[in-house]
Amino acid sequence: MSFVNLLVSRQRNGKIKRQTLRQSLLRKLTLDDSRRFKIHRNQNVTSINVDAVDQRYALVGTGLGNIQLFDLHTRPAGAVAGTSTAGPAVLTPLSTMSREHASMVSAVQWYPVDTGMFISACRSGRVNLWDTNHEKVVWHLDLATAVNDAAMSPVAKEHMLVAVAAQDSTVRLCDPRLGSSTHVLSGHTGEIASLSWSPSNSFTLVSGSHDGCIRIWDIRRSGMMACTMALDQHRTAGTMSGGGEGRMLSSSSSSSSSSSSSSSSSSSSSHPRKRQRLNGPLSNSNISIGNKMDVQTQVRRSACIAHNGKVTCVEHTPDGRFLVSAGTDQMRCWNLSKGGINVLAHYEQFTNPCVMKSWMLAVQPSQLKSPVVVHPIGNRDGKDGTIGMYDMLSGRQLHTLEGHWERSNCGCFIDTGGEMEILTGGTDGNLMTFRYGGKVEEPLETGKKKAASSSTMSRVWGGEEEEDAWSD
Repeated sequence: MSFVNLLVSRQRNGKIKRQTLRQSLLRKLTLDDSRRFKIHRNQNVTSINVDAVDQRYALVGTGLGNIQLFDLHTRPAGAVAGTSTAGPAVLTPLSTMSREHASMVSAVQWYPVDTGMFISACRSGRVNLWDTNHEKVVWHLDLATAVNDAAMSPVAKEHMLVAVAAQDSTVRLCDPRLGSSTHVLSGHTGEIASLSWSPSNSFTLVSGSHDGCIRIWDIRRSGMMACTMALDQHRTAGTMSGGGEGRMLSSSSSSSSSSSSSSSSSSSSSHPRKRQRLNGPLSNSNISIGNKMDVQTQVRRSACIAHNGKVTCVEHTPDGRFLVSAGTDQMRCWNLSKGGINVLAHYEQFTNPCVMKSWMLAVQPSQLKSPVVVHPIGNRDGKDGTIGMYDMLSGRQLHTLEGHWERSNCGCFIDTGGEMEILTGGTDGNLMTFRYGGKVEEPLETGKKKAASSSTMSRVWGGEEEEDAWSD
C-alpha cells in the first residue's frame, strides 16, 4: 500500500486526525534532486506552465526571451535502470523555440483544451500565439506598453480571448481570431501585475494592481459597468456596511437604479451636507441619472483598497469560490461566494520577496479537503528562495520548500490522484521538482512492531517511455 493510501485509510479508521493527515502528506513533499532540467544558457526561469489535459508537457520561459518545451514523462539522460550516476540525470528539452521575444518572457500558457497551440507574452509588449507542431508564431500583437501577465480562460467555450495585464494600468482583451484587441478594461490607477480567470465563469476576470486594488470584471460589459466588484479589506463577515462598495452589482440596471435611489434618499435625509459635497460635481443638468449612478459607483469603488501595498498576485481556488491575493504587505483570502468578503486569515511568517510580481498556487490536492496556498517567502534581497505552504482558511504554515538559492519566479502544480508534484523556477536558473519520494515508514500502532512500507511513490519517468501524445 502506498504512503498516501495508507494515511487515508488510517484517517478513515479514526487512527489519524485530519490535521495530522494533511501535515504528513505535505511534509513528504521534498526536493527531488535526482534530475536536472537543462535550461538554455542557464538563464533565469521566469514563467512555467503544464498542460491541463495530460499534465505532461511543460512550457518554460526565460529571462532573455527563450521558450523551451519539456516532456515530463521522458526518461532523463543517465537515468538508466540498474546503474548509478555521478550526478543528477539531465532532462533535455523536446524543443527550444525560435527567439520571438526581445525581453523577459512574463507569461506562457497552453491552450486550455489542446496542446496544439499556446500563448506567450514578454516585457517588451509582444503577445504571441504559437503553433506547437510547426514551432512558429501564427499570430502576434505588439502593444505600446510592457506586459506583466497574459492568460486565457480555462473553461471558455464561447470565446478564446487573451487577457493581457499591461503596465499602463489597463487590461487588454485580445482575440486571435480577429487579429486585434477587442476592448480595454480601465479603472486601475497603477500597474497591473496579475490576472486570474474564474474557473467557474468564462466571462469573469480578476485583476490585481500596484494601486492596492483588486477588481472583478464582466467582459461582456463595457465602460464603467464592466467592473462588477472591487474588493475591500474592511468588508468582513462581521460588518454590515463596511466595504459595501465592493458588493456585486445586479445584472439588471433597473434594480440597481432603484437600490441606488433608495440609498440616496436615506443618506440625503441623514447627512444632507455630506451628500451635497459628494454629488456636487454631478449636479450638471447635462449628466443623465444613469451616468450619475455610474460615476458615483466608480467613485465608491476607487476607495476600495484590498491591500495597503502593491498587489503582486491573484489566484482562484479550483472551484472558484475563493480568491487568494498576495501583496507587499501580506496575503489575504476572499470568499467570493459570500460577496467578496475578507476571510481575515493571518498567514504566519509571510514576507513577500517579490515587490513587482509574484506567483501563487491555490490548490486542493485530491487527498485533502482543505485548500493549500503556495507562495514564495523570505527576504527581498533576492537571495532567499524559500517557498511557503499554508492552509488557506486558517493561514497556518504547513510546510516550506527549500532548494532555490535565489528568489523563485514561477511555479505550477501537478496532481495525478495522490501524487503531488510542484515545479518551480528561479532567478538562479534552476527548474526544480518537489514531490513525494523515498521509503515511508508506517506509523506505529499499539501492540504492534514498527513496519516499513516497501512501496515508494513512483517517479514520473519510472516506467517504459510513453508514446508521444502531441495534438494533431
